[in-house]
Amino acid sequence: MTDKSMSRITLVVSYLISKQVLNILEEMAIPLTFWQYARRDLLNFNSVFAKIFGRPKAENERMEEFIIYVPADLEHAFYQKIIHDLDLTTPGRGSLYCQIVDTYADEELAFETSKFQNEIPERLTSTKTHGITLIIGRGQADHIAYQVMEKGYAPPTIIFGEGMGTRDKLGLVRVTIPPEKEIMNLTTYYQDLPMLLALLRQGAHLDLPGKGFLYHYPLTFARIDTKTQANLAFHMASTDQIISAIDTLMNNTDWRRKSQGHILVNASHGLTKNSQAVCLNVFVPYGIKDTAIDVAFNLGVRGATKRYYRSLRYKDTQIQSDKDYNVYTMVMSENLLEPVITNLQKEETLQSAWFDSYHITIN
Repeated sequence: MTDKSMSRITLVVSYLISKQVLNILEEMAIPLTFWQYARRDLLNFNSVFAKIFGRPKAENERMEEFIIYVPADLEHAFYQKIIHDLDLTTPGRGSLYCQIVDTYADEELAFETSKFQNEIPERLTSTKTHGITLIIGRGQADHIAYQVMEKGYAPPTIIFGEGMGTRDKLGLVRVTIPPEKEIMNLTTYYQDLPMLLALLRQGAHLDLPGKGFLYHYPLTFARIDTKTQANLAFHMASTDQIISAIDTLMNNTDWRRKSQGHILVNASHGLTKNSQAVCLNVFVPYGIKDTAIDVAFNLGVRGATKRYYRSLRYKDTQIQSDKDYNVYTMVMSENLLEPVITNLQKEETLQSAWFDSYHITIN
């Protein structure tokens, strides 16, 4: 297997424009993409519930998530095209974020670099952003998403997963941990990171055993979708659009502080005490003898979360649906990564698997 640094671009869009995503992937001849359904919650201030109780009601909106790997030197051209062609500067259409990861695979992805050479004017994107992942029990995500949006942050993306490993009993207190999980992914400006992490810890009750797992990681670029309200009236420019534009131009949300009553917190506050670790994602084709979990657990990995994706491949000048994948996300200390990767590479049944890893901070 080859070890190669690449840009991992995560694109989350409304299902209404998912066909446009496929058209772009086909136009750019992207060799490999992973896809699955997702959802996000929006606040409906026009519902009967809101009019009676004076509080907005959270409503689910169907989304689709695409994970795309491109060489780091092609990242800028690709995400600029995505933003331009999908009009992601309009709130509600979707968001994307980019991070540099190490990939491990037998397969060498071939890119037609000539398709990436068109210069596209700079659109509203943000550096100095972070991605956040919160893994909690099924049925808890909507409540936490509501709290996040109430404070003015962008709505998280929610997907289903399954906990594996040392989840059955936790220590001497013998807390039963259900296997069904909800995985919340958020993007935020670095100034808001400490406050958002504190909000998530409190909302998920992470001070109690077995309640969940929280970590964050730096991003190279992000286009954050700031839409939080459903059923908005049409205007020449909505409030969400204006806020989104100012946030991105300022590369932070500090300008909002006075009106929202937030207390400005140093971005480095409390972060130095957090544990540094590595997140490893293992994409295993469905239907083969799956030994990834056994290998990792035997080497000291304590747990994993399983998700389900489908791969999309560029073949015969078009994007085609390919294989289903079990995707295992494992968090481990950095000194475990090399032996885990080495031993997974030795497994004959995992020769067609795809791996990526990146550094995270556990909270």
